[in-house]
Amino acid sequence: MSAFPSQFNAAQFKFNKWDLDTIKHQNPYLHHKITNIKPLKEFFNLSKLNTPKTINEAKTRLLFNLNFFNSNYLIIVLIISIFLLFQKPMLLISLIGLIGGFIVLNNYEFEQIRIGNVNIHLNKTYLYLGLIILTTPVIFYSSPISTLISLSSISGGIIITHGLLIDNLPETSFNESVV
Repeated sequence: MSAFPSQFNAAQFKFNKWDLDTIKHQNPYLHHKITNIKPLKEFFNLSKLNTPKTINEAKTRLLFNLNFFNSNYLIIVLIISIFLLFQKPMLLISLIGLIGGFIVLNNYEFEQIRIGNVNIHLNKTYLYLGLIILTTPVIFYSSPISTLISLSSISGGIIITHGLLIDNLPETSFNESVV
């Protein structure tokens, strides 16, 4: 006998949430981030590359660039995190199992499973609890804390270096700023 009921149907899954128009209407923050991505020529503009002269200039430049290039910096963090996940395949497999388990439990209604001559009534709370109990030791064994430390240090170093070295401040003369 199968562990899944015979009524299992792939059409019951709700994967239509990933349409771009749906993202635009349901998540305006994500749509804003996607439309706010700066082109590569502007992001890697080497003609604006110089070191700040003072601490105040460095602070102003860093804060402006963090606000101006925040979508590009988010892409950098995503690329580095994907790279780090491929460096630790056990962490990648366990996270895929955890996320896949949550997707299956969210999108499918488990009522009863017949194993042999026994009907088992399944409660979603117990299924979520079982999924978490099974995947948590595997995830912690695959060292997610060192991965997060690596991710924060590598991406932070790249982002801070880029934010400090690219002089992207709008040019305003002293006479225009004084009223």
